[in-house]
Amino acid sequence: METNNGENQQNTKKGSMQSISQWFVEKSQSCLKQQDDRYACKAFLLTAKIICPHDFEIQYQAYCFEKTAHNVKQAASILLEMFRNFPLDGRLDDELKAISKALLGDSKDTHASFLKDVYEQLSTKIQKEILDHCAKLSQQNHNDLEELRLKLLINQRFNKDGPKEVTLLLNSILDIERKEGFKSVANPYRKLMVYEVLPFALSMDKLSQYCSSKDYSKWLQKTMEYFITMATNPQKLSSGDHMTHGVIGGEGSEMFRGSPWVSLQHMLKLFAKCCHWESGFISSPGSGLGESWSVIQKYVQRHSNNSREEGEKVPPKPAFYASLVLLLRASYHYVSIMSPQQYGGSSSHHHQSHVLLEDLEPKKRSKKHKHAHKKRKLEGDKETHIDSDGSDDVLDVIQPSENTPLSAEITEAFHTAMNCWQLLNSNDTFIKDFNWLLHRWKAESWSWFNSFQADRLLYLGENVQAIAMLQAKLKAEQDETHLESSDRMKILIQLACIYQSMARLADASDCILQAIGIMKTNYVEGNPNRGIVSEGSLTGAGKSGRLLHILSASPSTLLPYCIQLVLLAFKKRVLHRADSNDTGLGHLIVLMQYYWPREEPLFNEAIRRIRKQGSFFYHCFLNYVINIDILEEFAHLKTEDGGKVNLDILPSSSSVQRQRTVTRGITRGGTEDFRAAMERQVMRSNDNIEAVIMKFLMEERDSIKLTFADS
Repeated sequence: METNNGENQQNTKKGSMQSISQWFVEKSQSCLKQQDDRYACKAFLLTAKIICPHDFEIQYQAYCFEKTAHNVKQAASILLEMFRNFPLDGRLDDELKAISKALLGDSKDTHASFLKDVYEQLSTKIQKEILDHCAKLSQQNHNDLEELRLKLLINQRFNKDGPKEVTLLLNSILDIERKEGFKSVANPYRKLMVYEVLPFALSMDKLSQYCSSKDYSKWLQKTMEYFITMATNPQKLSSGDHMTHGVIGGEGSEMFRGSPWVSLQHMLKLFAKCCHWESGFISSPGSGLGESWSVIQKYVQRHSNNSREEGEKVPPKPAFYASLVLLLRASYHYVSIMSPQQYGGSSSHHHQSHVLLEDLEPKKRSKKHKHAHKKRKLEGDKETHIDSDGSDDVLDVIQPSENTPLSAEITEAFHTAMNCWQLLNSNDTFIKDFNWLLHRWKAESWSWFNSFQADRLLYLGENVQAIAMLQAKLKAEQDETHLESSDRMKILIQLACIYQSMARLADASDCILQAIGIMKTNYVEGNPNRGIVSEGSLTGAGKSGRLLHILSASPSTLLPYCIQLVLLAFKKRVLHRADSNDTGLGHLIVLMQYYWPREEPLFNEAIRRIRKQGSFFYHCFLNYVINIDILEEFAHLKTEDGGKVNLDILPSSSSVQRQRTVTRGITRGGTEDFRAAMERQVMRSNDNIEAVIMKFLMEERDSIKLTFADS
C-alpha cells in the first residue's frame, strides 16, 4: 500500500509539474501571439526554466524563441542543454537532422545559414558528437547515402584518423553501390564518391599508407567511368548532374565547374600527384585535342628514348590513362559532329549530319580529262562534229571544300582518336588493360563508340570487321526503335561503299536501293553541276591510293554518291563481262546521263558493243533517257552510216511494237514512228536529271537487283 501511495504521489507531482510547464508555455505563446510582447514571452520562459529545469517542452520553446529572434549564441546554449539532458527526444533529433542537412547542403537561405551559425557556436567536441549522433540516426533509418555523407563531413572536420577512415569510406561507398544494383553509374553513390570523397581523400598526405596501388586503380577507373558516362550522355549533363552540391568547397569545387572532360582531367592530375606519377603525360584541363595528344606523344617519345638502352619497356601508367581518356574524348567529339542530332545534344553548335565514305575513283579524279563528242541532228543524216576543249567538263564528283573550321575540327578529332588507339594497342600490357576496361565498362553498348569504331575500321580498310560493326549497329538501333531514317541511310550507304570496294556488287546495290528508298521521302534537288562537296579528306590506311571524304549527309549530297556507286557496279558487271544482257547495258546508259559528259568515253564503248551485236532491246529507254547527245547517237544507229542497228527501245505497248510482231520486221511506218518518238523525247532534255534517275532507281529496283543476282 505504501509503495502504491508513493507512486501515486510521484505521478501526481509529475502531472502537477507538467501542468505548470504547460501553463507557462501557453502563457508565453499568448504574450507573443496576442500582445506581440517579446519581453514578457521571454520572462515567462526564463521563469519556467527555473521552476521546471528538467522539462523538455520549456527548453524547446525557449530554443524556438531564440531561433525566431535570430539570437545565435542563446540558441546554441539552449541546444547544448537539450543535447546533454534530453538526447532521446524525437523533436531534438529532428532539429539536429536539420542542422546536419544545412551543413551537408549548399543552400544559401537564411534558415540554413542560421543553423550553421548555431552549430559553429558549439565546442569541437559537441560538434563531433552531434554529427556522430546524426550518422547513427541515418543508419537506424537505413539512409545509407546520408550516413556516408555525414561520415565524410566528420572526417573533413575532425580527421584525426582521416586517411584510414576515408579509405574505408570509399570502399563502403562502392560496396553499397554494388549491393543496390544500379543500372547506371550516374547514381548518387558514385556521384558522392567522385565529387566529394575522392577530391578530399587525394589531398591527404598519408593516404598511400592505408591503400594499395590496386585501390588507386580501382578508384580512378570508377571515376573515369562516371565522367565518361556524364560527358557522353547530354540528357544527364543538361540536368545538372555534372555539378557538385556536396560538402566540399573552396578550391575543391572549382574542378567541377567545366565539362565532364575537364573535370576528369583535374581528377587525373590529382591521382598523378597522389600516386607520384610523372604528371607531364597529362595535359592541362581544357586543352585542345591536338595539343593534348602532343603532350602525350612528347613524353612517350622521351620515355622510349630513355628506355632504349635498358631494353623494351612499356610506357608508364599515366600514359595509358591519359591516352585512354583522350581517345574517348576525341572519338565522342568526332561522332557528335558527324551525328549532332543523335549525340551532340541540344547544346551542340553543329546541326548538319555528316558521313565518312571512301572515294572509289580517286585516281580518275586526279586527272583532268578532255573529251571530244559529236552531236548528230535528227533532221536528215548530216553530222556536225564539235571538238571540245574541256571547258564544259562536269565538276569532279567529289570536291574538297576550303579548309573550314568544321573540316579542321573533324579531322583533328579523328586523327587524335586514331593516334590514341594506336598507342593503346602498341604493347601487350596496354592491350590487355584497354580491352579489360572496355569490357568492364560495357563499351559495346555505347552506340557513339560503335559509330567511331565503324569509321575507324573503314579508314583502315578492315572491311569484314567494318561490315560486322555496321550491321550490328543497324540491328541494335532498329531493335531499340530510335534509329532515325537519316542515320539508317548513312549506315546503308557506308555498307554499300564497303561492299563495292570488295566487288560484292549484289550486296552493294541492295544497300544503295534501300538507302534511295529512305532518301525518296527527304528528296531535295541538288546542285545542277552534281558535284559532291567534301568537308574534309582522310588518306586511308591499307592499300595505297585510298582516299576517304567527310560528306554532308543531306540527300542532295548523297544522291550523287549513290548514283556513282550504282554506276560503278554496272560498269564492272556489264562492260567487263561477256555474259551481260541488253537490260544491264540499258540501265548503264540511263545512269551515264547523270555525270554527262564525264561518262561519254564509257558511252562510246557501249555504242561500239551495240553496233557490234547489231541489235539492242531495252523497252524502258523512253522512260528514262533524256540526254540529247545519247538520243542523237541512237537515232544515228538506225541509219545506214550508223550501222542500221535493230533497235527495240519503244515501249512494248506501242502500236509500232504490235506492227513489228505482225510484219516480222521494221516497216516504213515503224521507222517513222521511231523518229517521231525520238523527236518527242528530245523535248524532255531539260527535265531534272536527278528526278529522272531517282524515278529509275525506284521503279526498276527489282530489275537492277536481278542484274547483280550472280555477283
